[in-house]
Amino acid sequence: MNQATRRISAGFVAALLIFAVYNPLSASERQFAFTEYTYTNENPAYEAQTGPRIVIHRYVSPYLQRGAYEPFAMLVETDGFQTQWLDGPLTAERLAETEILAIVNAYSRSGAGDYRRYSTIDVPSIYSEEELDLIVSWVKEGGSLLLLADHSPFAGGTIALASRFGAVYMTGHAVRNDSISENKYVNIDFRRTPEEPGHGTLNSHPITDGALGLGKIEHFYAFGGQAIIPPADAINILQIPQGFEAILTFRLNEEFYSAPRIDAGGLSQGMAMTFGEGRVAIFGEAGGFTTQRIDDNEPFGLADPDADENAAFVLATLRWLADYRPKK
Repeated sequence: MNQATRRISAGFVAALLIFAVYNPLSASERQFAFTEYTYTNENPAYEAQTGPRIVIHRYVSPYLQRGAYEPFAMLVETDGFQTQWLDGPLTAERLAETEILAIVNAYSRSGAGDYRRYSTIDVPSIYSEEELDLIVSWVKEGGSLLLLADHSPFAGGTIALASRFGAVYMTGHAVRNDSISENKYVNIDFRRTPEEPGHGTLNSHPITDGALGLGKIEHFYAFGGQAIIPPADAINILQIPQGFEAILTFRLNEEFYSAPRIDAGGLSQGMAMTFGEGRVAIFGEAGGFTTQRIDDNEPFGLADPDADENAAFVLATLRWLADYRPKK
């Protein structure tokens, strides 16, 4: 398969993914983790099962409950990280045993709720005020948070959490502004040196600059997500290119032409920041951190040939969150 064909295929799969979001039965029955994905880690950060604990909060995410992040867990375990799934509410006791908390597409508490019935400005938080206070205090005291919130409706539940760190979700979809409803251009190849229109910018940060023992990363391939306004003290690692806009709706198929839109050029699909004694990485795209398949189509995410450096980017992100120091 040549480069152009792969790009068309990746765009088609992304469009199918958007469609699946609005058809819950098809999403659960037709989209699944690509568990055949493997990764050879030639220089793990830690000995097997001795690294920091990554607790993934599965309780608030049907997306995780159907296995979408099993490949992510496999990948980070090759680097020595320990992964654990949390299938209940967050507690201070559990956070005290956690080095990195991963929250991915948290939009439904224990399987209930549908954010499509809300507008993008009146969405209830998936976490209570007490839980939000708990997470923020834990990060301030030295915890690390990985927050992934994809295109709508997946972003709905953590709008309030992101805002506690100064990030503003656009919540809908980031699409190229020449898209039409039947053909949505949502994939973005973020490159250190953008080579053509439509490429995003991969900005300088320890995650991308090779300071964490994985070499310099030249690009990260995203498979469709939302745009985020980053806080002033964050590094905008994945900078959305000019020519993209945010469509502010949870009902894209029904409201593609009528929903409000804003220019998304220069906004973020991934950022990192320190917060008190802790660290926070927030991304508006989740598909590039794992690998999935819809029906018999080619897998997208980590296994996609266009995403050949995504695995290194994911591991570098986790190493940065863990404050990993490579041996000289």
